[in-house]
This record gives sequence, structure tokens and C-alpha cells, in this order.
Amino acid sequence: MAEFNSRQITALAGTPKVKAAPYDFGEPSLLIAGTPATVTWANGDTFVIGVIPKGCRVLRSGKVWHGAFGASVTMTIGLRDATTKTAVDAAGLLASASVATAGLVKNIDTGNLLNQVNGYVTTADLEVYATFAGATPTANAQAEFEIAYLCPDA
Repeated sequence: MAEFNSRQITALAGTPKVKAAPYDFGEPSLLIAGTPATVTWANGDTFVIGVIPKGCRVLRSGKVWHGAFGASVTMTIGLRDATTKTAVDAAGLLASASVATAGLVKNIDTGNLLNQVNGYVTTADLEVYATFAGATPTANAQAEFEIAYLCPDA
């Protein structure tokens, strides 16, 4: 059977050697956030999860645990510029996913930004945010997010 090297190993073995991109190695950072303990949600509300610095690679290993947000309620997770609040992609990390039933863990990996060979590398400091749609979410419904990323200086 044939054996193949990754693009990174091939680049390092080449002449001249090409260094791996800074977002291809290192210790991952983990963004962990939970929804407010007491909240009255409305259809279309957003929740800011946190900020990922410029030049970091968002990994496909993110997870969200959630309670029952109610029938027909969906959630998307996207990225927007932390300063201007301009959306990069409102569903770039998680495409519309049902959050109606409690106790399920979903992978945060179905958005367009993560469907690339190198994942997504941030071009500015970006806020990660979730948006609810489909119906009015249940008051005080809870969710916890874990989103991993690699930064050059981590």
C-alpha cells in the first residue's frame, strides 16, 4: 500500500524548505461560554459567545450542549468583526440546527467557513455569536459552548 505525506511534511521536506503556516501547529485555546442564568429569549435574538483573535485557525472540534429551547427553535453560530459588528458569515460555524430537545450535544462544524481544507483562519478579531430562529425560545433555556482554535503565538 502507498504512503503519503501531509502538505505540511511535504513542504518541510522540500528544497527549499517551506515552513508550516503558524496556524498548523501549537497548543489549542478553548473558548467556553454559557448562556445567562436568567433570560427571556425572543425569536431572532443573538448571544455573543466570545472573541477569537486575528490570525487564528478555528478548529472543527467545537461542541454545544443545550437545554430545550422549544419546538421549531433553531440555532446558527457565526462570526462577525469584533469592532464593526459586520458579519463574516452568520452561520459560518454551525448551520441552522434544531435546539428544540434538551440534552443533546452538537458538533460545531457544519458551517461554510469550516468546509475548507484549512478550516477558517480569522482575518480580524472576530466575535463568535449564536442566533435563534424559527420560534420564540423558552425563557431561561440554557446552552454551553466549547470552541477550539489555534493561534500563532499560543
